[in-house]
Amino acid sequence: MSRDRHRHTLDSLSIARQSRDGFGAPTAEFRSQVTALADRLKAPPGVRMEAIKVAGLSDLGMLGVNRFTLASPRPLSDRERAEVNRAPLVAQHLVSSMPGYESVAEAVRHVHERWDGKGYPDGLKGIDIPLASRIVAVAAAYRAMSMQRPFRSAMHPRAIAAELRAGAGTQFDPEVVQAMLSLIADADDR
Repeated sequence: MSRDRHRHTLDSLSIARQSRDGFGAPTAEFRSQVTALADRLKAPPGVRMEAIKVAGLSDLGMLGVNRFTLASPRPLSDRERAEVNRAPLVAQHLVSSMPGYESVAEAVRHVHERWDGKGYPDGLKGIDIPLASRIVAVAAAYRAMSMQRPFRSAMHPRAIAAELRAGAGTQFDPEVVQAMLSLIADADDR
C-alpha cells in the first residue's frame, strides 16, 4: 500500500473515531492548537511536524474502547480503566503500519504518560517522554476540559488554566504548560 493510501486510511479511522462518540474536537482545530503550542515552545521542526501528526492520530486507540465506557457518567470500573489504558497501544499498532511513521507511532503510544512517571502504558517520566507526546498531552487536556461532557459542563478558559497550572510538574511538562498558559492568555486578551 502506498504512503498516501496509508495516510488516507489513518485519516479515515480518525474521522470514524470522532464521529462514533462525538467527543473529539475537529482534527483541523486540534492540529492548529498543537501547532500553535509547538511554535510557542520553539520546538524543532521535526518535533513540530511529529506533534501535528500525533494530534490527528493519538485518539485512534479509542476505537477499541466500548462506547458506553467512553460516555460513562460515573467513575470507571477497573475493567473499564484497563480497556482505556490499552487504547494507546492500539493506536500505536495502527499508526506503526504506515511506513515512515515509526517515531509518530512511538509518540502516539506515550501521549498518556505523566511527567511524574505515573502515566501509562510504560510509566515514562520527564524528558524520557517524547516532546511531541508532551505537547499533545497538554493540548488534549485543554481540549477535553473545554468540551461539554456527559458528567460535567465545559470549563471556562481561566478554570482550565488553573487546572493546567495544578498539573504542571506532576501530570504535565511544566514548560509545555507555561506555553499553553501564554496561548490562553493571548486568546483572553482578544
